[in-house]
Amino acid sequence: MSKLFEKLKTAERERLEQDRAAEEVASARAGDEKRALDLARERQAAEVELRRIAHSRAEAEAKAARLVAERERAEAQALAEARQREEA
Repeated sequence: MSKLFEKLKTAERERLEQDRAAEEVASARAGDEKRALDLARERQAAEVELRRIAHSRAEAEAKAARLVAERERAEAQALAEARQREEA
């Protein structure tokens, strides 16, 4: 009888250890999934920020190009006016 009792105790202990190990694996997986979701959110936020920065840069470059073109037109007009005054 005691051998049977020991076998039952051993089987119960093994089952409990397996359950504990399975819970640890499930907990580790859940932690990994949470970290993966957090990283995905961070990556998306970084992509949004990069798009915002790229848009701001494109706007600044367009404004700078307009200012350069306006300055060149103004300089050309001033040169033309100066030549007209010289000719007159």
